[in-house]
Amino acid sequence: MKRPRWAPPGTRHPAGLAIDLGALRKRDGTWLSVAQHFDGQLGAPTCGPRSEPPAHEAGRELWAIVCEAQQEGLFTFVLTPNYDVDHADHFHMEIKGSSRVVLFH
Repeated sequence: MKRPRWAPPGTRHPAGLAIDLGALRKRDGTWLSVAQHFDGQLGAPTCGPRSEPPAHEAGRELWAIVCEAQQEGLFTFVLTPNYDVDHADHFHMEIKGSSRVVLFH
């Protein structure tokens, strides 16, 4: 996998309020890669009735993850490859400092 691009200073990342997610490893050891599997299109809606999930399973899994996170209100902002070219290889997931969210492993 390529080395990820890091967010510039001044973003929500240094405060621990945002993460960039480029790939997920499933329990069976396979990887879901945003760059390879998401199949986004600039300007297209990611979630909702007008969205068009990819035809292949890995892409649909990524879409389901990001849309379920949006539906559940887990993050204040989620930017996907559909947002702009700077997010072509990852999801930017961000919460507000005042959010009452607990993340755990």
